Amino acid sequence: MIVNLPSLDFEKVRSVDGVMCFLQSSRESGPLRFSEADMRMLLLEEFDETQRFQFGMAQHAEAERLSRRDALHGQLRRFIPRKGRAVRFNVREQAQKAIQSLPDGLKQRVLGIIKELDTLESCEGLAPVDAVA
Repeated sequence: MIVNLPSLDFEKVRSVDGVMCFLQSSRESGPLRFSEADMRMLLLEEFDETQRFQFGMAQHAEAERLSRRDALHGQLRRFIPRKGRAVRFNVREQAQKAIQSLPDGLKQRVLGIIKELDTLESCEGLAPVDAVA
């Protein structure tokens, strides 16, 4: 924790729960003092590190979302008849067409997968972050 002590009342700071010590260059000297420019640099570096961490977490979450979406698409492909299926096709549309020919239990499974896909795809992911970057 960094504090501004214009009155140099160290005892007020020492009485704060969690304060363990003051940074000193030696036992005889007082606490270290930082210039305003140094403080700005430290605060900016802390801000940058926080932003990098949050962006990394957002990237990880987006990768997990896309991985889950791909897995769900793979599950839907198993329910779609191969005969007459184009090389590239919309999995959801094909699953919705094929759903009528499935037994009731599988219909519910396909509907559940489609609902989960809708939830995953409605998520904006990193689009807002990419727009700013």
